[in-house]
Amino acid sequence: QMPAPSGHREAALSYGRIRNYYPSKGYGFIEGNGREDLFFLPSSLPKELLESKQPLEGLEITFEAYTNEEGKARARNISPYLPPPPRGPPPPFASR
Repeated sequence: QMPAPSGHREAALSYGRIRNYYPSKGYGFIEGNGREDLFFLPSSLPKELLESKQPLEGLEITFEAYTNEEGKARARNISPYLPPPPRGPPPPFASR
């Protein structure tokens, strides 16, 4: 078993939902599965969400959880969750 090269490790993406986002205050919270809400900053959001006119509450997302210098859990690298394409038999019209 090879050790992972130090200094570069792929962060595991977590799945969650934006519980609250306060653009005027400059922060928000993500609810994850079975964990406490994670704090995030607008700088963690992609441009399309920052510029979205839709409320972000309830949006399903993926994110990277990390611990900051103060030992607090935070979220970064937030992206809208895109469900994988459905597997299974192709629809009937596709069979040739």
